[in-house]
Amino acid sequence: MKRLAVTSDCRPWYAPAEPASDDRAPAVAQERLVLEDARAKGYQEGLARAHEEAATLAQRELEKVTASLQAQAHAAHEATERVRVQMQTLIAGLAQVIEQQAQRSREVAVEVAFHAVTHVVGAAYAKGALLTELCHRAVRDAGHEAVALHVAEQDLSLCANLAALPVHCDLALRPGQCILETRAGRTEFGLDVRLSALQAALLDGLSTYTPVAD
Repeated sequence: MKRLAVTSDCRPWYAPAEPASDDRAPAVAQERLVLEDARAKGYQEGLARAHEEAATLAQRELEKVTASLQAQAHAAHEATERVRVQMQTLIAGLAQVIEQQAQRSREVAVEVAFHAVTHVVGAAYAKGALLTELCHRAVRDAGHEAVALHVAEQDLSLCANLAALPVHCDLALRPGQCILETRAGRTEFGLDVRLSALQAALLDGLSTYTPVAD
């Protein structure tokens, strides 16, 4: 019969065994510390990455908003510039229209003045005194150079009383037209010449007219 080994454990066979002493406890604690440190370090790194990504996103959004505001400001500037150019064009066109109307008003004034003078001259011619006065003045200015006076058939009776100067009827002349023949040549001085000179003077004054600044 086999003999059992003798031990110092006197507990009954059914009693739980006492745990053996664990020599690995310090290693486990060290491992736990390493894991906790790694976990904390990973948390810090993740938090730093999150902050960096958030800053990057914020910078991108800021750049987008800045670009949008700059585009809006540029568009507003262009719109303002277009309005300014349109206003300048409108003002220039308005000034041109005003100048054209003023020029037309001056032309109308010249026309009215000329027609008024023509009417006065026509009335004086109808009375006969004006043409007679023109003939006397022309003969007097020519002096001894005067040779003869040529008038229209209708005006022959008005100038027939000019002394010491032949008066000839010229069928080519219209009423009011006169030609003084002198030793130097022939000179027209009738009403049409005077009116043409007056009209030329009025038009010349119109062309050289300079508005007076306020």
